[in-house]
Amino acid sequence: MSARRTNRDSQSSRLYGRRLIALIGTWRRRLRDRRELASMSDMSLRDLGLTRSEALYEIRKPFWRA
Repeated sequence: MSARRTNRDSQSSRLYGRRLIALIGTWRRRLRDRRELASMSDMSLRDLGLTRSEALYEIRKPFWRA
């Protein structure tokens, strides 16, 4: 019985670790993308279909918020 429990706990730990790594990757991408938005000119933002105020709204979000 304990061997099964240990195996299940190990699988859960690996799954948790993978999800955590994926989450951190998502946060890093958001930070990078928001920094890039912040550096864009108004013309570049217009090409993306964004106004400066829409970009600022996105830029000011914390990294954990989509």
